[in-house]
Amino acid sequence: MKHCLALAVVLPSLPLQAVEFSSSLGFYRAWNQGNTIFEIGSRQPDITGVAGGSRITYPRNFAYTGASLSVYASSLALDLELAGTGPHVRSGTGRDEDFFLNSFSREEGAKISLREGKFSDRAYVFSGGRNWADSYGKTDLYEYRARLAAKFYRTGMADPFLRDGGLYLSTAFAYSYSKYTIYDVIQYNQVSLIRPSPLSFSILPIGTGLTFTNVANELSVGLGYMTYMSESLGLDLGFAPLVGVEKSRDHHVLRGLTFIMENGGAGFLYNADLLFLVREGMLIRTGLTGHRLYARGNIRAYGLDLVYNFLPKQRMYLNTKEWGARLSAEFRL
Repeated sequence: MKHCLALAVVLPSLPLQAVEFSSSLGFYRAWNQGNTIFEIGSRQPDITGVAGGSRITYPRNFAYTGASLSVYASSLALDLELAGTGPHVRSGTGRDEDFFLNSFSREEGAKISLREGKFSDRAYVFSGGRNWADSYGKTDLYEYRARLAAKFYRTGMADPFLRDGGLYLSTAFAYSYSKYTIYDVIQYNQVSLIRPSPLSFSILPIGTGLTFTNVANELSVGLGYMTYMSESLGLDLGFAPLVGVEKSRDHHVLRGLTFIMENGGAGFLYNADLLFLVREGMLIRTGLTGHRLYARGNIRAYGLDLVYNFLPKQRMYLNTKEWGARLSAEFRL
């Protein structure tokens, strides 16, 4: 009983660290540049005796708008972001290529391999081939994304309005849904692939070429550093490796073929932001961002051509390389 009484007297005297809660609401506009590139192929001849492959380039040059809600608890920050392009955004010129490969062609599959100690920041897999078909068309895109992120500061306060910060550990989960339509397509074809032909090529308008839908889920873990150089100017730098999985559907309208893909891979995110505390309770953030996801997986084809329905799964690559700029205004609640 004496021990219990002593414990009851000691416990109230222990210091309890107060947790400071705050929150902010942000709105931003961002501009994106880059490509998502889908490739299949082999340098070894298939059952037709021809070695070759195919590449489709989906441009990702667009602007999008987003909003964020942030909650700060001392050295912890939680952020929820929602963003989208809106419907029917012109994102650039898409390209669909079919090509021959030979023994001198290059195939660079894995871009990131920890086992081999390899990294290549190059979105293309095949090079050194010769196109026998090539088409270009306008690209219509809509994309929606959501992101939940957390930052854990080693010593400082997470709230950027307090002008503190320091080194932090970051982690985030991001989801995105994208749909591309390539239309007003002009297609070049070599008329005869093997036998001589009086016409060496044809150029035809084919209307809508294809549609491509992609769902991506990414998990990242990285490090960052936030500091203030003065009362009103700060800097936030971050880098985070990531892993991602994607499910995609590629539909070729003219040929009546649909390709179903599942793939996964690795990449990274980076950001470099300037912070301007224009007044108490209002923060302007502007900076550069970058995103990579180099993935590979399997593809199956279904369609009007029955041969494609019975072909085994093929190896495919889906690589995204992009960067951008962002301007946001954040208001403390």
